Amino acid sequence: MLSLPLFVNLAFTALPLGAACKTQPEMPLNRKAEQIYDQMPFTTGEHMRLNVRYMGLSAGFLDFHVLAPVAYNNIWHMGFHVLVETGDWYEKIFKAKDEGTAYTLPGFVASQFRLTQSHIPLLGRTYVEDKMLLFDLKECDTLEEYRDPNGKAIKSVHADWEPDATDILGALYKLRTLDYVKNQETRIKVYTSEKNWWLTASREDFVMLTVPAGKFKAVRLKLQTFIGKELQQKGKAWIWIAFEDPKHPLLKIEADIKIGSFIAVLSEFKVGEALTRPPESPSPNFVIQKQ
Repeated sequence: MLSLPLFVNLAFTALPLGAACKTQPEMPLNRKAEQIYDQMPFTTGEHMRLNVRYMGLSAGFLDFHVLAPVAYNNIWHMGFHVLVETGDWYEKIFKAKDEGTAYTLPGFVASQFRLTQSHIPLLGRTYVEDKMLLFDLKECDTLEEYRDPNGKAIKSVHADWEPDATDILGALYKLRTLDYVKNQETRIKVYTSEKNWWLTASREDFVMLTVPAGKFKAVRLKLQTFIGKELQQKGKAWIWIAFEDPKHPLLKIEADIKIGSFIAVLSEFKVGEALTRPPESPSPNFVIQKQ
């Protein structure tokens, strides 16, 4: 079924890396709001839409947006949002709407992440969840809160967090910043669902790829998850990123999942615009609101 966990986990199975808070990642914390996306291929207002096919059927879309910077604890953060939604035809079988919002420290260090899910199958039980992740850089701790429809916390769990780990949405955008001409392989530490794990992206080939949004020179990357040298992943996953286009849009995602296959291709791409003045800053206790 089409859902955000299906996309972000790509059939991965992850295990904890360890719980020692020994080091702090290096981050340029003194950046102004106008500088937060400097040297990034994306900026405020960028939009990518990918059409999704599941088991060969047109199932819906993925919408990615780069958000305006937000100041939290007096530090400006990058912001990302993804909406995963089934299309009109597919909703006769399964209706889903998942949203993920991430605010990430400079250097792609996780800070806040919120996931809301609504799954309504033709047969079976409706599933609804609202989960908030708050990352504590000083304590190397993550607070995962599950919330009711009114936004009130009904359950909370603390988990160990490696402070150089990013959230899954931050990891996807970080993949777009790397140089795959010089580097054949890269590793990114990621945190999801009380687990820290490694995402490895290995360059397989450079190809010409045609998608609904146009024709691009692309790098094909094989994605895998590792604990040490041990492969943890079930199924296969690839992404294609435009490497000559200076904005490096995400062109295609393909993954084998528990049942069938998942393919998403870029159909719309809107370039963002750099800020000309700082956005209004929320209070120091800013928390992501439900979309």
